[in-house]
This record gives sequence, C-alpha cells and structure tokens, in this order.
Amino acid sequence: MVVLLLWSPNVAAPAGLALPERIDLALHLVLFLPIGILVPWGRLVPSSPTGHGLRELLWTLLWGGGLGLLTEVGQAFVPGRTPAVGDWLFDCAGVAAGCWLTRRRRVEAATEAGAGPIPGAGSGSPPRSGPSQPRSPGPT
Repeated sequence: MVVLLLWSPNVAAPAGLALPERIDLALHLVLFLPIGILVPWGRLVPSSPTGHGLRELLWTLLWGGGLGLLTEVGQAFVPGRTPAVGDWLFDCAGVAAGCWLTRRRRVEAATEAGAGPIPGAGSGSPPRSGPSQPRSPGPT
C-alpha cells in the first residue's frame, strides 16, 4: 500500500485547502512507521531479547530503507513525481521510530513478566555485575 501511495501520480490539493509546504516529509515518516513496527514484530530480523537492539535496528533499517529506496527510484518513472534523498531519509526515520517503539514495548513486556529489565535497554548505562565493594588499601 505504501508503494502504491508513493507511486501514484501527483495530485494537486483541492482549491482552498492550504497544506504546509513540506507536509510530504511528515507523511513519509508516518507511512514508514508501521514498517518499522511490523518488520521486527514479524520476526523478519534477528533479535536478542537480552541485547540492546542495535542488530535489530540495523536489519529493520535494511528492510525498510530498502523499500524506501525502491519507492524513491520508482518515482522517477511516474509522471509528476520526482525522487528525493530527503524523502528517503524521512522514510528511514519512520522505520527507526517504529523499530524503537517495538523494542520499547518488548522491554516493558519483559519487565511486567518478571524477567527484570533488559540489560542496557532504556537506562543508558551498562548493567552492574554486582554490588561494588570498597577497595581496601593494600599492605603498607
């Protein structure tokens, strides 16, 4: 459906309807957000429930960014459409945002299930291996 929307001939807005100048960038982000949610949710990418999700993000960007690139290249052959790098970057931003939302939901679900927080996810700091002990001074 995304491909059909992005490959349809450019249609002018109805008279009297003033749209912001770069609304198309926001539309690219919104159209590709579900792809970023569905690719990791559908397990199309390798992921680790205990990792930080970088591998999952990179694979999701590969799938979603590839689809975005395909739609931009295809627009070169559609009358009234022109491919743009900025559009592709916003496609990738939508995919990344969707992947982040999926990852965030998984972290919340793991925490609610009693598995504890996923190491390195959400806190921004590495997990601690145990209680820190004060170092005693060595022999003098």
